[in-house]
Amino acid sequence: AAAASPGGADAHEAARAALARLPRKEQLFVLARTGERVSGEACERVTRLVEGPLERRLERWGRARGRRPRLRAARVLTATGGGSAVMPRLIEDGDPLVRAQAAMWVVRHGDDDAVAALVRHTLHDEGLTRFASADAVVRLGSRATPALAAAIRDGSGLSLVVPLRVAGHVGDLGLLDAVLAHRHAPEPAVRAQALRSAARIGGIAQAEFLLDALDDPDAEVRVAAVEGLGRIGAWRTAPQIGRALRAQAWDVRRAAGLALLALDAPGQLVLRRALDDDDRFAREMARRALDEERVG
Repeated sequence: AAAASPGGADAHEAARAALARLPRKEQLFVLARTGERVSGEACERVTRLVEGPLERRLERWGRARGRRPRLRAARVLTATGGGSAVMPRLIEDGDPLVRAQAAMWVVRHGDDDAVAALVRHTLHDEGLTRFASADAVVRLGSRATPALAAAIRDGSGLSLVVPLRVAGHVGDLGLLDAVLAHRHAPEPAVRAQALRSAARIGGIAQAEFLLDALDDPDAEVRVAAVEGLGRIGAWRTAPQIGRALRAQAWDVRRAAGLALLALDAPGQLVLRRALDDDDRFAREMARRALDEERVG
């Protein structure tokens, strides 16, 4: 408590001396529990207590062959800070739990190089650690923007889907140009995710790009475009969305019905007119959407 509270050098040294009297295992336990509960300057004061023999011991554990010492070191250093000599390497560790813990260390304590390494990691990892890495980048927010934008600009193929999705959740306008550059990618999944993320980041200003995508040959991309128009509240596009009620693909029709509901009165007007449409698909989806709106 004294270490985490404001105070001069005397208070810091007293806290260090009290900590040194504990068994080594208890020292780490106390530091980890304290570090987990503080942030900002208080966390920096706890980090200073780790400097020296404790930090060197944790870094040795971080280089150990066994999984347990590496994971223990990663957990303690995430809570307390320190470990910059070993923690960035653990982003690429062979064990998924260690990699996930290293991602959280980057959120709390990583510098720009560590952030860039974490962003690159989201392009290649799978399963649990891909989720952990992506979640960590979202938590970093605008701190991740330069590295994430570079990764998106330089990337290609289906590996772009995850960083594009992450960019949408980060929501920083500095990512918009990099995201939009892939709206004509050869892979439908990449085009679709670029549109979804652009809608999240840029809002109503992206209506023109989303409208253009309503003519995309792939249904997945048209779904993303229709959903985006509903998300950004582009009520002037309700007639164009209404034409998507006639699409052959059920997913496109369904997305159009939901998007029109999201546009409130203008969208509901288009849905009611579609009840008398010559196209059977349009009539059925309009009826389904209006029924759901009444139930809701």
